[in-house]
Amino acid sequence: MNKIRDSYKDYSENILYGGLLGCRGDAYSSKDALSIEESYKFHRNQTMQFEKENIDFLFAGIMPEINEAIGMAQAMSDTEIVLKNTHTTSGKDFPLVVCDSILLKLYS
Repeated sequence: MNKIRDSYKDYSENILYGGLLGCRGDAYSSKDALSIEESYKFHRNQTMQFEKENIDFLFAGIMPEINEAIGMAQAMSDTEIVLKNTHTTSGKDFPLVVCDSILLKLYS
């Protein structure tokens, strides 16, 4: 991915890569939703992979149930990705706001 970004030369500093986290299973049904602990373990595997790839930001997809959303938010908050600003070589900051994970962390 960095090769693609770098191919845009001067514009490359404006390109950010995001990592999408989604629920396990049907996003429109809470029938088989994960517990907070199960969700944390499941989504922590995802966030660890995104950290290894130096993703610029994380975002959450549709979540069918609050417990899975809380576990996901906890996994996201364990990374350096969620609350960081991305700095470019031009000195511009891209503030990253992950409202869902921040709000959900308040409830966990």
